[in-house]
Amino acid sequence: MGDKVTLSTGVELRVKAVPAWLLNDISNSLERPKPPKFVKDGWETDNPDDPEYQEAMKRYDAKVSEKLNDAMIVMGTSAGSVPQGVEPVKSDKWRRKLAVLGKKIDEDEDSLYLAWVKYVAGPKMDDIQKIIQEVGRESGVAEADVKTSVDNFRR
Repeated sequence: MGDKVTLSTGVELRVKAVPAWLLNDISNSLERPKPPKFVKDGWETDNPDDPEYQEAMKRYDAKVSEKLNDAMIVMGTSAGSVPQGVEPVKSDKWRRKLAVLGKKIDEDEDSLYLAWVKYVAGPKMDDIQKIIQEVGRESGVAEADVKTSVDNFRR
């Protein structure tokens, strides 16, 4: 675990591989929407072009990507150096600000770390993309899958 990623805030995260089975299990944990059926010439068939189904698939893809990205952050990174001027993970200051905005964060260590990376250490889309790319590379995830995950996150 020698790789690191430096985010726009100057925070440096250590990067390591995420277990492949975990990513697989996360992908399979959410129920995929089923396309509606229609009858044509006496045969019942799927209608994947249904607009409601298309929207449901977009939401599904975004949710899977969010869960995979969260796993890559929690399981594939750890805090390295934090420059002066950036609130550290254990600070109450950034949590209080999010609480004022109605964003409740669980108090366990992993939930705090995930929120800190998303909202403090790596607030830009480019930061999350860097994290996903580096952890994906360490984990042996295909570049195309990393791109899909990042693209779905941006939606």
